[in-house]
Amino acid sequence: MLISLRKGAGTWVARIFIGLLVLSFAVWGIADFLGARSTTAVASIEGREIDAASLENEFQRELYRLQQRFGSSFDSQQARSLGLDRQVLRQMITRMMFDENAEELGLYTPDSEVAKVIREDPVFADPFGGFDRARFEQALRNNGYTERDFIARTREEMTRRQLIAGLTSATLPPRHMLKALYQHQNEQRKVSLIAIPQTAIPEPKPFEVAELREFYDDNPGLFTAPEYRAVTYVSMQPEALADEIALDETELREEYENRIAEFTTIGTRDIAQILFTEQSKAEAAYARLQEGEDFAAIAEEFSGLSPDEITLTGITRNELHPDIAAAVFALEEGAISKPLKSPLGWQIVRIDDKRPEHVQPFADVRDKISRDLALQRAESALFDISNRFEDARASG
Repeated sequence: MLISLRKGAGTWVARIFIGLLVLSFAVWGIADFLGARSTTAVASIEGREIDAASLENEFQRELYRLQQRFGSSFDSQQARSLGLDRQVLRQMITRMMFDENAEELGLYTPDSEVAKVIREDPVFADPFGGFDRARFEQALRNNGYTERDFIARTREEMTRRQLIAGLTSATLPPRHMLKALYQHQNEQRKVSLIAIPQTAIPEPKPFEVAELREFYDDNPGLFTAPEYRAVTYVSMQPEALADEIALDETELREEYENRIAEFTTIGTRDIAQILFTEQSKAEAAYARLQEGEDFAAIAEEFSGLSPDEITLTGITRNELHPDIAAAVFALEEGAISKPLKSPLGWQIVRIDDKRPEHVQPFADVRDKISRDLALQRAESALFDISNRFEDARASG
């Protein structure tokens, strides 16, 4: 596939494709890529969508990276004022366009290659150069990724690189472009400065009265105080009406059911885990654990990690890879799993603490629901009151 792409990259068709892809945003911006929107989609191309949540997550990751360089005082408001949100959206649309073309060409990166790249990434390496599971998971948490999302993101990036390499490896830029880029990056300037001390500047001569009068007449705004007005206003706040709105139990129960997700605490687990690259080693370790050997000692023997480095707290089902999530969450507290297969190898997991999903009873949240619903009704009522007030004021 890549050989075919390289052969075709020198043709005028491939050059037009690359040119259009690069110039599309410069000529049209992102507006022409915004398709028919659903309630959450901010952009779509050929059925692929970018929803608002994905855009916000990507924006927060980019903001976090910038805060590592410029400090935490660089907040989201400053980032948005500088156009970071629009830049992130353009990048996501560009990636989506590449993904669409890669899919049409049948390009795909298998699990084995994805796992190999992640294991060999120096960012996740221990002091001996091996893959450090604890460091890997810490990096994911710091950057707001779940394991499943990161593996999918890595696969997509690798597939895009296949596409880009095939299209660009046989394409050389024109000589005049190389010359312009070289000059832009390497040109230098010599600057000569003359420093004039304050003492060398003569005192200005006194101004004549006529000159002062002329300046005054030409700049009235500098000597004019602003106008002020005394006003009488009516403040209409929903809180003032909320206490007067009556709600029955049926309405409150219905609102509770509609907002049940808000009152649900997701179940979490504290776990300890050992990662193996080979199934045979995982099965041998599991057999020894069944005979009563210490979990921490087995982990140190096979992975060289301390108890703190193999422990994860507050893990939700969605933060685990789907290949092992169901099996891990089915375990009771204190139980040890059989070797589990995931794209990163084989894992043995022990449940140290189990916190099941919890739904707050209606009685515990009734007052909050009642207040929220009353405020909503009050806001609607204010429109009618405001209209009647305007009619009365207009009629005198």
